[in-house]
Amino acid sequence: MTRGSKTDLEALLASFEKGENQGADLRGVSLKGRKLKNLRLWEMRCSGTELSSCTLYGCGFRDTMFEGAIFKKATFDQCYGQTSLFRKADLSGARFRNTFIEDSNFDGACLDGVDAEGQHLRNCSFIKATLKKARFKAMGMHDADFTGADLSGASFRDVTLYDAHFKGATLAGVTIDQCKLYGADLSRAKLDGARFPGSRYDKKTKWPGEPPKEARFDKKPEL
Repeated sequence: MTRGSKTDLEALLASFEKGENQGADLRGVSLKGRKLKNLRLWEMRCSGTELSSCTLYGCGFRDTMFEGAIFKKATFDQCYGQTSLFRKADLSGARFRNTFIEDSNFDGACLDGVDAEGQHLRNCSFIKATLKKARFKAMGMHDADFTGADLSGASFRDVTLYDAHFKGATLAGVTIDQCKLYGADLSRAKLDGARFPGSRYDKKTKWPGEPPKEARFDKKPEL
């Protein structure tokens, strides 16, 4: 998008609500602090777009390029995303509520201090991302790939982590409380000080050593 007037930008945003202008170029545009409601951001090019403190309510994104975008302290509420790229994006302090994202890439992104609840993240990749002190509650994270990620001090409560991969991930001081780890691979994870109160695992779950005593083994997992 070429830099134009504020009126031009408002007209473009209004067109997204109607499903028009798919694939628009918003690279480098600042939407900081804006409230974006029910916009279809399909196939948009938003690399480096400034969205700090932005509220996205009921927005949809599919095949959208958010690589390197800035979402500091942004809020995603009742959004739906699919096959989108958040690689190396800054989502530090962002809030996610009742949002569904699948088949998307967060590799190398910063999600430190993220607060997510009622979220569903299916088949998403967080390879070498940082999620320090992130908080995840009452949500699904099926097939998530945290290979090499830093989750130091993060907390998971009532989260389904079916077939999640934590190879080489740092989980120092992490609390995984009342979670389901069926099929999860923690075989090469760094678990210094990690706690698993009330969490459950099955015969397919892989640990770096003996399973933690506070976790419970399920012969017949409740999927």
